[in-house]
Amino acid sequence: MGWEHLLGDRGSEWHEGFMAAEFDDGYRALGISGSGIPEGHLAVDQHGDGTFGQEAVRRHGGDAAFQTRPAGDVIGWRVACNCYNPGDVMPSKRWSSQRLWTRVPSPVRHDPVAFRIYAADDEILDVISGDVHNAGRAVWWDEHISDIDAEANIRAALVVIRSGEQQLDHAVLQARSKQLSWAKIGAAAQMSAQSAHERWAQRVREKSSPP
Repeated sequence: MGWEHLLGDRGSEWHEGFMAAEFDDGYRALGISGSGIPEGHLAVDQHGDGTFGQEAVRRHGGDAAFQTRPAGDVIGWRVACNCYNPGDVMPSKRWSSQRLWTRVPSPVRHDPVAFRIYAADDEILDVISGDVHNAGRAVWWDEHISDIDAEANIRAALVVIRSGEQQLDHAVLQARSKQLSWAKIGAAAQMSAQSAHERWAQRVREKSSPP
């Protein structure tokens, strides 16, 4: 279980956050289980992009066999995010936080807000619930999604502004074609006649010139 954030509908940019178990050498576990993974072991994300099996072969070569590590080797968890561009089937990039939740040996020391998590070996892939879920999502949102959201809002506002400017240009060209004075155009556009003339006179000439 993780978190999703979409910038529009499902065909647009979207982000899939999760907690990735990490080993002491920086490798992370894949969030999968099943055949090919011995009991008490975790599959290792060999390429750092979450690919495995035939998809890993297609992207990186080699063979489809998993590398595995004992679950007891996990030292902590880090928030990561698969980032999809519009139309992506596989993520185009992966983001990860610099913050590491340390694995602690006793449930008494469990405190996700203080970046400490207790989990038995058979619970490594299932830690993201309750207080861990909330703490992880907060980091994912604050460090990654909030910036993306702000950038998306700027882009959306810019689209609206440019569309409005195009509509304004078209309206002024129509007004001049009907012989409306620059004084009246300027007043409608909340500027002086001179400013209106400087902004649109060249476009009017280009529009009225024969091809």
